[in-house]
Formats: sequence, C-alpha cells, structure tokens
Amino acid sequence: MARLPTPVVVHSPRVSNPAGRQATLALLLFALIIRAAVVISNYLGLTLPEQTDTPSYLVEAISLREKGQMDGWLRPPGYPVFLAFAGGLDLYFSLLLQALLGILSCALVYWAARRRLGEPAAVFALLFLALDMTSIVYGNFIL
Repeated sequence: MARLPTPVVVHSPRVSNPAGRQATLALLLFALIIRAAVVISNYLGLTLPEQTDTPSYLVEAISLREKGQMDGWLRPPGYPVFLAFAGGLDLYFSLLLQALLGILSCALVYWAARRRLGEPAAVFALLFLALDMTSIVYGNFIL
C-alpha cells in the first residue's frame, strides 16, 4: 500500500525579538484606534447612518429579549441573539463589542498566519486586516 506524503507545515518559533513583538502590538493598537474612532464618530452622529436592515434586526432582538423567541424569523438567529443578549439592545455598546471582535479577528489572523506561514507573512496579514476598510466600516453597522 502506498503511503501518502506528509504535508509540510511551517512552524515558526515564537517572536523572541522585542522589536517584532512591539510591531505586532503596535499594529493591533492601531487597528483598535481606527475602529474606536469610527465607533466614537458614529456615537457623535458624524458618520455611518443607520442602514435599511437595522430595524429588522432590532425587531428580532427585542422580541428575543422580551418574549424569548423571534417573531418573524426574517433573519438568521445569530446576530439578533448577539444584539439581544451580548449588546443588551444598546446600539453603541453593540458597536463597541463588534469593534472588539474586529480586534480579536486581527489577532486570530496574525496567529494563524504566523503558525502556518511565518512571522513576515503574519505581520502583512495583520496589517492588511487592520487597514481593511470593509471590515472597519461594516463592523460599525447594525446589520
């Protein structure tokens, strides 16, 4: 019986140089600052108006919070559950949680890329996600 080839996995050692660790933390902090600035500007009413999908998600979230069930099932249940229980129906707190989840996504992308591809690729992946306007903007919508 023929043996299948063993897949090659690149495992890079932990960042031992302080400069690499500082650069990674600086990129994560930069991603946090960008996302926090958008949340704050949204709170002040400067950017990102309510989207057309927002009321339907809020109706489902309010129904879940008050009745324990979704009325119309117009939406998949995951996001209304997040709004009803994690966000507590406070839209700005929900946006803040979404921004924090965006930072967690940046950290997970960095970790996965570093584990599979090495430190330089991980830093580029982190940089691209930290600056990705689609994830920044849509992370600040209730939709």
